[in-house]
Amino acid sequence: MAADGFDVAIVNPRFIKPLDAGVTEFFGRAAEVLVTMEDHVLMGGYGSAVLELFNEKRITTPIIQIGWPDQFIEHASNVDDLRRNTG
Repeated sequence: MAADGFDVAIVNPRFIKPLDAGVTEFFGRAAEVLVTMEDHVLMGGYGSAVLELFNEKRITTPIIQIGWPDQFIEHASNVDDLRRNTG
């Protein structure tokens, strides 16, 4: 991505609780935008915890959350089917 002019960092939080507030705050203040990705529903997940921390610390960096919608999702044969069915 650097060759395309993007300066990025990838943080694997491994778990939500306890949230690593120091690392999250550092990148929240340093980044132009922060993207969270989850393999489950967004509500109550990692991105929600980041939003709460940003609110507490008055960090205004935009956050894009990627994950499953907060709705009942039918079982599927594979992840591709899940993605196709949920958009």
